[in-house]
Amino acid sequence: MADREHREGTAKRRLVTVFAVVGFSAPIAAYFWLIHSFGVNVPLGDQLTDVNIIGDSYSGHLSFAELWAQHNENRIFFPHLIVLLLSRTTHFNIVFEEYVSAVLLVIAIGLLVLTHRQNAGRIWWVFYCPVAILMLSFVQYQNSLWGFQLAWYLVLFAFTIVLFLLDQPRLTPLLLALSITSGIVASFSSLQGLIVWPLGVLLLSYRHRPRASVIVWIVAGTATTVVYFVGYRATTAGTNTYAFHHPVAAVEFYLVAIGDIVGANISGTGPIEMAVLLLGLVIVVASVWAVVLCIGRTKSGGDLVAAALICFGLLFAVIVTDGRTTAGLSAASQSRYRTFDLLIVVGLYLVVLGRFSARATAPAVRSPPGASGGEGGGSEPRSGTSGAHSDRRSFPIFAAVVIAVVCLQVGIGIPTGLAGAESDHADQVLGARILVNISKYSDSCLGMSYYSSSFRRQMADVLEAHHLSLFATADAAKYRAEGLITFPLPSMTVVVLAEKPVLRGVQNLDAIVSDNCDIATVEFEATGEGLDHAMISSAVPSPYGWIGIWRTTTVDDGRYTLQGVAVLSSGREVLSPGIRVVVQNH
Repeated sequence: MADREHREGTAKRRLVTVFAVVGFSAPIAAYFWLIHSFGVNVPLGDQLTDVNIIGDSYSGHLSFAELWAQHNENRIFFPHLIVLLLSRTTHFNIVFEEYVSAVLLVIAIGLLVLTHRQNAGRIWWVFYCPVAILMLSFVQYQNSLWGFQLAWYLVLFAFTIVLFLLDQPRLTPLLLALSITSGIVASFSSLQGLIVWPLGVLLLSYRHRPRASVIVWIVAGTATTVVYFVGYRATTAGTNTYAFHHPVAAVEFYLVAIGDIVGANISGTGPIEMAVLLLGLVIVVASVWAVVLCIGRTKSGGDLVAAALICFGLLFAVIVTDGRTTAGLSAASQSRYRTFDLLIVVGLYLVVLGRFSARATAPAVRSPPGASGGEGGGSEPRSGTSGAHSDRRSFPIFAAVVIAVVCLQVGIGIPTGLAGAESDHADQVLGARILVNISKYSDSCLGMSYYSSSFRRQMADVLEAHHLSLFATADAAKYRAEGLITFPLPSMTVVVLAEKPVLRGVQNLDAIVSDNCDIATVEFEATGEGLDHAMISSAVPSPYGWIGIWRTTTVDDGRYTLQGVAVLSSGREVLSPGIRVVVQNH
């Protein structure tokens, strides 16, 4: 009888182990597959500033000040160092950089699970699979497929190292020093890294560490924060007082940023938006309750780890809300914020897991007669005493949680993430084709970016001169052979910026073009009173359209039909519908 129970217990443990291995390996493999399938080896957007640093390093003009300089609200000193290393070892391969971010994320998950498990009891590994499923979710595709976001993954990686080291049974001076070093790396990788320091104080205090260790940590955190803000320019930091003057908009932004865990496309105030707002409110309320509950149980390191994750996610959303509320709710639902928003959900799950730690432990397996209690034959240590019967009762509860999390990600998160990844991939391929053919595009096309067309041309020259990124591969020749992007013909509407129907004196004309890319020039023509498509003004691009100035005194009084004429880089003309106006200067 004992032998039979032993065999059954062993078989059960092996089955659970198989589920655990699959539960961890499947989302990891899927995440790397996402990068392999949709990653494009091209630096775009903010990553052009990395190219500028690399170029200066090759020319011998790179300075510490450039590495230390602000990027919006962030100091990304350590990501800059990694970028320089990648430029020498991988020719600045962006896809490889994305793989580095993925490795940091996987290690962070492992450290997080180990930190929680070493305090919460001998919980079955399979119950931690939802942590991997959530943290490797496709809904963060913007971070996964943009090498520049290495900075945020470095923050997360350093944060989990801090949790792991500070929560060790015995905090030695070496472990404390390594924790402080990790906190410094997090801080100088992104503004959000500064959150590590107050959370470290929380963990040290509630783990009853020696006062000297707490003081050293506080001093190190204070010094790091002071250094961070030396020479800080708030005008270029991306933060402003809009959120304080518009609290309702800020609260809505905050709740959407937290509640949109499946990557819904928020564009207005419809049912989807209201559902996301409500879910965000539920998550915030549950998070506050969970943190209070965790801090109240000072003996449970696992609970403190969960509380730290929740607080990090909540504070991350606060920083995002401060700097991005002016962009509207659509900005709050951007995929790149999901990485840290999902930490809140992971923290809540770990809180629940900790509640059942005494029941969710591996079942005791009786040793066969004569067998020792060692590895392979004895009982696995347990943190509770509820027995196998309680394990059987708790298993359906956790199975339901696992199934719910998996279904949420598989049913909504994965399709949403895949659709977003496909769209991002198409945009990056488009950017790659433009980059290698950049000399053939007009400034009006290249100017549709945060960075000027001249800067983008300079960075393309740096990449090509040093054989970096796609210029180090056959992709550059392929994209060059494919030639320019064929854009659909734009449509155009002409508007007279006048308050009265009768025009006199100097008038402003505005040609609103559906797609400014490939537009070389825009002119305005007038027909009437002896004029036949006579050019009356040339236009210049602006954020509000192509603006022209018409001095109506140069034509006779009367009725005219105005049209806009857009000339493409190919020489082809696009005409707007005519609008009728009346000129009366005399």
